[in-house]
Amino acid sequence: MNLSKAVRLRDLPPKRVNVDFPVWMVNWLDWESKRQGISRQALIKVLITERIDRSKKSG
Repeated sequence: MNLSKAVRLRDLPPKRVNVDFPVWMVNWLDWESKRQGISRQALIKVLITERIDRSKKSG
């Protein structure tokens, strides 16, 4: 996982969103975030960023 892509652009304010996940997914996110030593929120941001980057490259 490339954490270097998990950057926050200084000129854009954050936008809060609420997402409901199934319990099994939250459990996996918690397990993976502990394994990597980052917060669940940071892990979600990294995963989404990687997916967006992949989509840009293939699109």
